[in-house]
Formats: sequence, C-alpha cells, structure tokens
Amino acid sequence: PTASGFSAANLSGNYAFEFSGRDFLAAPAVLAGVVHADGTGTFSPGTADFNDASVYSSQLSLTGTFFTVSSVEGRASVVFQPPTGASMTLTFDFNFVSPQDILFMEVDTGTSTSPFPRLSGEMLLQDSSTQFNQSVLLGSGVVTGTGLDSTNSTVFAGILASTLGDGNATLSYTQNDAGTVTANSLSGTYQVLQNGRVGFTNLGSRLAAAYLTGPNQGFIIGSDAAVTYGRLEQQTGAPYSASSIQGSYALFAPKVADTDVTNMTGQVDSTGAGAFSGTLDEFIPPSSPSMDLSLSGSYTVAPDGSGMLTTNRPTGFPANLVLYVVSPSSVRMIPTDPGLGDPQPQVIFLNH
Repeated sequence: PTASGFSAANLSGNYAFEFSGRDFLAAPAVLAGVVHADGTGTFSPGTADFNDASVYSSQLSLTGTFFTVSSVEGRASVVFQPPTGASMTLTFDFNFVSPQDILFMEVDTGTSTSPFPRLSGEMLLQDSSTQFNQSVLLGSGVVTGTGLDSTNSTVFAGILASTLGDGNATLSYTQNDAGTVTANSLSGTYQVLQNGRVGFTNLGSRLAAAYLTGPNQGFIIGSDAAVTYGRLEQQTGAPYSASSIQGSYALFAPKVADTDVTNMTGQVDSTGAGAFSGTLDEFIPPSSPSMDLSLSGSYTVAPDGSGMLTTNRPTGFPANLVLYVVSPSSVRMIPTDPGLGDPQPQVIFLNH
C-alpha cells in the first residue's frame, strides 16, 4: 500500500477494471468494464463486457456494493445479467494499493447447483481530467493480449494507432498462437463512449473492446474463442531507437494463460547501445527451478517503437522475441520461436 488507513471513502470515482480467470468448467472467462464508486458503499450502474468460453456479451449493466473490513482490505459484490444465462452475483475481496489502484480476487464458494467462475484482477481510477471521446485514442499505444487456445496459451503484441483521433485506427501486431507466429496489419474504426468504453470494428476478434483509464491506456477484451484479455498502454518518448532501452529493468511475465508456462523473474541492464545482460530465475513445470541463469542479448528498435531481440536462450527462455517500447521505462515482448516446439508463449514485461 502507498499509505494506510483506507476506508470506503477512498473507493470513490469512476474505475475501469478487468477480472480474468476460469469458469466453473475450467474454461477461460474475462469480465471487463467501468463502474462508479460513490465512496459510501455503492457501485452505481456501470457497463461490463463478459467473455465466457467464447460466448461474448457486450455492454451489460453492472451494479454492486462494497465495504472495508480493515485499513487496507475490503469486500465487494457485483451483479450483472448475461443474455445467455441467469443473473450473476460475484463476491470479491479487495486490497488497496492506493485509492487509484485496487486488486480484486473472487471468493465465492461454488457448488454443483450454484457454480461460480474464479476471477481476479485490477480496478484503476479513471483520469478525471480526460474527456472520453474519439480524440482519446489520438496517437499510439502498445497493446498486449493473452488467451488460451485449447490447452495452450496464445499471445499478441503490437501498436494501435490513430493518426487523427477521428474514429479510424490501425493495428499492427505479432501473434504467437501456441507456437505459430504471424505478423498482422489491420485497419478499422472505433467508437468511444463517455464512460471510457471503446468498441472496435475490423481490428480482429482479439481486440473487441477496451475500457480506458486515460488517453490510449486501459484494459482490452476480445470476443474470440481464446478469451483474450490484456492492456493498452500509451506510448511516450517517440521517436524511438536503441537508446530508448537504457538502464536497469525488472523482467517478469504476469499474464498466465495455462499451467505449463514458464514462471520467470529477472533483472537486466542496458547501456542503450543495442545490448543487455542480466540474471534470470525460472521454474518450468513440472521440473525444479533454474536459478541465477545468465541472460544476455542484442536488440534493435525502429522509430515507431517496434523491434527485435535475440538472446543466448537460457533454459526455458526464448531465443528470439519481438518487442514494443511503451516508454523508456516500459517494454513489452513476446517470443517468436515457431520451430522450438514451445506451445506456451507469454507476454514478457520489462519495467523500471
């Protein structure tokens, strides 16, 4: 927590959120939306999109209540009505990182007659100075998504750009679908609502909608069978070059789609000249951990922030990756090794 002594009054304002996990049949499920918290215990009617095992429901009405049980922890419930099933009431424990950033985990006890999904995620306060209209997507942002293709993970990363902020956009991205790597470029349109929801058309089923927290930043949700979820992050610091990646970065992969992905954490350093080195700790299920592995590599960065990375490929780590610079302090990567038989790709983060 950034402070102590949180209360219900600290949960106040318009929040975008995304909760991901599995439904009661172990199929992937994602709930993303926006809601207003009044600071006294009530979520006023909000909007949510729900993808449950590829059954996609758009702009559902959502209500709820919340209260705090300690100086940092609370309990909340949300209610929504999918068009293909009964009304759902989900109960969450939540913990304050700050009044702007709150972590949620569902705590319902399911039975054979009353099943529940298992969801967790984050709720972020929307920027009160942002006017949510078409111009909110003016410029570019790095978009990353994770989903599940049968029993294997599928990920993508790319750049969403709108030159005029007029409802027209392009999406250029790389996808790794359980080891099958493709490069893609799409042109489409978008529509921004006043509550920060964005609906996309012709940009692919992996980017059906977004719930924004500010310009070019927020949560994304797909209408696809892989049940994609992820983030849109505003690019800053253009034009980019090798020197855009400079300093010490924490390496981690927080978006897990299946139980066989490599658990990893590490630290790398770059002087901004196209090379980096560092240390990696990994656990590759179901074997034992590999600790203090040497990680090194070389990279290139194009002016738009896209680039390539080649590594020494320590155990469980990709040899080749595509990267996208969000800013000099944030880089997103996905593996591009189709011939190595790795069906568990994931989005890898570098932050400092």
